[in-house]
Amino acid sequence: MNIVTGILSIVLAYIIFDTGIYFGYYGYPIDLGIFRIPLSIMFLIFGLYMIFKRKNNLFNKKEKYLICPKCKESFSILDLKDSICPTCNIITIDIDEYYKNK
Repeated sequence: MNIVTGILSIVLAYIIFDTGIYFGYYGYPIDLGIFRIPLSIMFLIFGLYMIFKRKNNLFNKKEKYLICPKCKESFSILDLKDSICPTCNIITIDIDEYYKNK
């Protein structure tokens, strides 16, 4: 649905930029004059945003945490290499699984 909305917004941006006319309520044409360029840029940016918007972007992702079963220290998955605890040198487990099993 986002892609369709994005494509329609880009087409509308092209029509507004090319003709300078926007068809408002009941199909009556509205001459935009000098506002055609900013309005078409706005629709273009909105269309590109809708096309490239992701549901799982960086702001919506939940960071995964791991915990060492021996020393009980928790780490971000980004901080560890191969999911191995730097102090104990054993494989860490998911923090949700650790507290679920306890």
